[in-house]
Formats: sequence, structure tokens, C-alpha cells
Amino acid sequence: MTSAEALQSAQNEVMAAYLESLVDIPGVNSLGVTTVTTYSPDEISNCYIGQPIPGGTRIGYLAGGAITQIARVTLQQATATSCPLSFTQLNAGIGPYEEYTKTLTVSTRGGTTLTRYNWTRVLSKFQSILNLRYQALFRSQVLINNN
Repeated sequence: MTSAEALQSAQNEVMAAYLESLVDIPGVNSLGVTTVTTYSPDEISNCYIGQPIPGGTRIGYLAGGAITQIARVTLQQATATSCPLSFTQLNAGIGPYEEYTKTLTVSTRGGTTLTRYNWTRVLSKFQSILNLRYQALFRSQVLINNN
């Protein structure tokens, strides 16, 4: 998947989850609502056994359908002997795994006036959809801001 395709896919998934969550609240009219998703994908490689991996490459650890950790190739080139990477890969110039998180912002303008309670419901549904349908894992609290 190219970077542009990853960006488009992520934005579509987030937008779909958000709009579905918003219109699920009784009485909410999404007509005139403008929503913008701010997200940028990272280039993360799959782990391949027995193939040279260039220095600086980030190798992802897939857990529950999402990349939760990454390991960097610290030498000019390295070769993985197992996937997922083991602690012995450190000697081969790969790793250690580090926690991997991404920041995502969804902004809404126009046509939406909700109580704090209803925004909390939107947020809860939004998180559920992203988690269950798109395997997003949340590592910190998701916040509602009225800026």
C-alpha cells in the first residue's frame, strides 16, 4: 500500500466512524456539518525472514490487527531470523521494540450543537467503531475539545 493509499484509507475509516457516531444521536442533522481529519501515515515495513533490511527501516509488530510496536534497523543493513522479532535480534542490529502511537484529530464545524452528554455518546460510539471494525487501539484518553 502506498503512503497516499494509506492516508486515504485511514481518513475514510475515521470519517465513516465519526459520521456514523454523530448521526446515531437522535435529532442530529449532519447537513451543513464540515468534518476534517488530520492524520499522517508512517512508513512501517512488515517483518521478512532471511531478506536484507536497509538501515533506518521501521518494522511493525502487529497485535490485534493494529501496529502496536515498532523496531528500527540500527545497522546499515540487517536480516531478521524470526518474526515477530525476538530479543536476540538486538545483536543482529534490529530493535528493541518501542511503543508505537499516532495522534489523530477530527474537527467538526457548523450545524452541530450537542450537550456534553451527547458528545460523550458520540465519542464512545466513535471509539467502539474504530476499535471493533478497524482494529484501532487507543493508548490514551480520547478527548473532546470545543475550540
